[in-house]
Amino acid sequence: MNKTNESRALPVAEGFVWVCFAIAAAATLYVLMQEPEDGTPPLWEMPLARYRVAALGASALAGLAGLARLVAKGGGPGLFGMAVVLNVILACFWALRFLLVP
Repeated sequence: MNKTNESRALPVAEGFVWVCFAIAAAATLYVLMQEPEDGTPPLWEMPLARYRVAALGASALAGLAGLARLVAKGGGPGLFGMAVVLNVILACFWALRFLLVP
């Protein structure tokens, strides 16, 4: 009976990855909706800079933590692997954006 309760509980690493994904996705959507259409101003001179850094940081931390858990224990039956992949994609998007936009 004790094993049944443990299998239903969400492991800490999975919860962390999902929460970071939600933060990164919300910050990314907010930044993309609030940016002007006529061009992107320099990243550090905008009031949206903290949301960009939050999106990059959350997705990078979750991607690294998720990849470490995937290598150690595997993906499991849920959608944990998909959350890790989406975090890695968001982290790459923001890293490239920081590198390529002046």
